[in-house]
Amino acid sequence: MGLLNPSISSLVSRQAQNDEQGGILGVSQSASSLARALAPPIAGMLFDLSGHNAPYFVGAVIMAGVLVLALRLPRTGRARAAAAPSEPRPS
Repeated sequence: MGLLNPSISSLVSRQAQNDEQGGILGVSQSASSLARALAPPIAGMLFDLSGHNAPYFVGAVIMAGVLVLALRLPRTGRARAAAAPSEPRPS
């Protein structure tokens, strides 16, 4: 979690307009807190009802959906520049 939160905050802020960043980051942190509060009881219920592998399978399906959504995000100018290969420096 310690390494993930700064990365997520950075990605969220890069997707938001400058005047919307505070509100968007607030919504992101609220959703993160809600997930941390609701996931353990839901996972426990899945464990009890469907066996010890059920929470992992459900988590994998959710993460696959998140991956699909993340890959569909448009690249911003800053992210596009960071992903572009840099020109080799003359020696």
